[in-house]
Amino acid sequence: MLLNNIIKKPLLPIGILITYVLIHDLSERGIIDLSKRKEILKATSCRAVLVKLDRRIPKNWKTSCKDNNLIITINKNLDNLKNKKNVKQYLYRELANDIIYTAKTSPNDNLERVLSVRFILKSKKMVINAITFGEDIAKFYTLKSKKLILKHLKNTVHVKEQIK
Repeated sequence: MLLNNIIKKPLLPIGILITYVLIHDLSERGIIDLSKRKEILKATSCRAVLVKLDRRIPKNWKTSCKDNNLIITINKNLDNLKNKKNVKQYLYRELANDIIYTAKTSPNDNLERVLSVRFILKSKKMVINAITFGEDIAKFYTLKSKKLILKHLKNTVHVKEQIK
């Protein structure tokens, strides 16, 4: 039955075949990149976190996923800082606030399954790289006391700084 319809009306199968050849040829030449599209559509916990997080982040944040690892790049402006001597203290406080903000605006169950979360805080004076596990960041959602938050930050977040 299907074969009879294909023989009587060959336009649809020929159109599908020509479309396939065209798309394959364009991807081989590098004009379109189907691998990026495939990577975007890959279902991971990191992508699930990005769906909700991208709607709520400020404009100076950039987020991306590499496998199941979340990378958040934050550009900080130091122009409105009153005391220029406390730049390091200011940036670390902002990093802690950004980590807590990420925990509160991300879906907690998906954030627990993210392997690692990397924060890159950039400013004119220094760059701070911080890395932690997703399950450790998810715990910030439930912590209310400042002492508990500070203790959890010290125990779970590993920091490396580069002075420019």
